[in-house]
Amino acid sequence: MEKPPVSVIIPTFNSGRSVVRCVDSILAQSYEHIEVIIVDNNSTDDSLHDLAASPVRIVAWPSKRAEARNRGAGLAEGQFLFHVDADMELTPRVVEECVDCCFQQSADAVIVPEVSSGRGYWAQCVGLQKTIVEGVAGYEAARFYRRNSFEKIGGYDPGLEAGEDFDLHYRTEDHGLKVGRIKSAIMHHQEDASFSDIVHKFQYYGRTVNNYRKKQRDRLSRNPPFLSLLARRWQVLAMDPPHAVGFVALLLIEYVAQR
Repeated sequence: MEKPPVSVIIPTFNSGRSVVRCVDSILAQSYEHIEVIIVDNNSTDDSLHDLAASPVRIVAWPSKRAEARNRGAGLAEGQFLFHVDADMELTPRVVEECVDCCFQQSADAVIVPEVSSGRGYWAQCVGLQKTIVEGVAGYEAARFYRRNSFEKIGGYDPGLEAGEDFDLHYRTEDHGLKVGRIKSAIMHHQEDASFSDIVHKFQYYGRTVNNYRKKQRDRLSRNPPFLSLLARRWQVLAMDPPHAVGFVALLLIEYVAQR
């Protein structure tokens, strides 16, 4: 039986070389029936120049991230939609496992584990959070969707600039749709993010995260508190004390920035 097509959608804005690495990892997947759609928010760097000869569709669309993802979904031809960020790199069997999960487990959406990768001290501190929340309900959001399920839910909320992926995930569950999970992972590259880079990101999302919190207040209250999660997974921090100190410091800064 011919495998159904998968559309991978990547929002971009001045993504540098990271988007090339991302696209290369998609084109190198063990699953062959893939189209790649890049929705670019008027980048001013040359990040898309090296993709001119690649079999990708590039669409200029001035928009925030959620709107860009919806725009890509509207243009997609695939039976499945996979929403990926430009700073991500897919391990070789991610798409194949996602499609198999949808058919074998009758899943409408699929969570793909994320592993953080970064060279600098602060990037590695950020990466500890991915390890702590791995496999914990409420702290991972689906990225891979059956197209008809994505449309049934209504896509991403364009009014959210923070938490839009979790908002979509929660609405998926509220619709009674099934969410599966695979083993292959996405590498989420933090590169050599500096302390100021991370704080700036906290401040940017801090200006809009309350919209997400208000919308999903009841649902968020059901998630295990993050501090209790830290207590349950203290071994993650105990195995890497130097970065654990930085991680806790970033948690405090994020808390202040989002209040």
